[in-house]
Amino acid sequence: MPSSNLPDPDRIPDMTLPDRGKSPPTSGDSPNIKPPAKAPAPWDLPTSVDGWKIGDRVLAPWEPMFCYVGTIQEINKLNVMIQFDDGDAGWVAIDQLRAVSVERGQKMSSRRKMGALFYPGEIQDIRGDEVLVAFDDGGEDWTRIAALRFYRAEDDDTQGARPTKVASNQVFLDSLRKGDRVWAPWVGGALFVGTVHDLRDDQAHVHFDDGDQSWVDVTHLLPFEPTVGMGVMSNWRMGGQYYSGVVTEINGSQLQSIAHPL
Repeated sequence: MPSSNLPDPDRIPDMTLPDRGKSPPTSGDSPNIKPPAKAPAPWDLPTSVDGWKIGDRVLAPWEPMFCYVGTIQEINKLNVMIQFDDGDAGWVAIDQLRAVSVERGQKMSSRRKMGALFYPGEIQDIRGDEVLVAFDDGGEDWTRIAALRFYRAEDDDTQGARPTKVASNQVFLDSLRKGDRVWAPWVGGALFVGTVHDLRDDQAHVHFDDGDQSWVDVTHLLPFEPTVGMGVMSNWRMGGQYYSGVVTEINGSQLQSIAHPL
């Protein structure tokens, strides 16, 4: 789970994680019952050590600042083995677990196409194990819950997980489909932009944007996910010579870069 810059404190969401016990009656159940007081901050809710069991779906930290959805695979005294939905796994202190709560209007950050980067946004809709995310920088996308991460309280002193497996890229590979835009190797270890045209076993047939095409091992693919400020090599005026540059603007599949000819 790659790290990113710390979030703007103003964008840290109020994660409302429900208690694991029975929900209290609401004011609509009886005219004599007053509405419940505002719930405490979600990370201040008590956790029963004996309440968790193998197979429970949980929110658990990977890095100290962020938590992700996963499943308890093993319990060892005061630690649990978590298989995270994005493919990673690690030991987490049991008192750091919280029940999963994914709600409309919830602030979080999400990968796009299970890429390496996370983008802040808000959950707009929920459909089984998928959510519709409206990204702060524009656009909406249906994505798996495995792509989400949630900000933790700044005063939380957890050290995060002790990793036993790092396989986040596997979820991207599992969701790879024809038509997906990718970075793929061509020559000299350099990655070029292309589109997946066919998939067979562990190979992808990629049509590169410059007209070339080739079969590529899928483990060598990365989602095409350009960002402003990304360092690239650009074909200066399509003259056949590549120069180092920086992406300054993105318009759909078109990138504007500042090239630095040698």
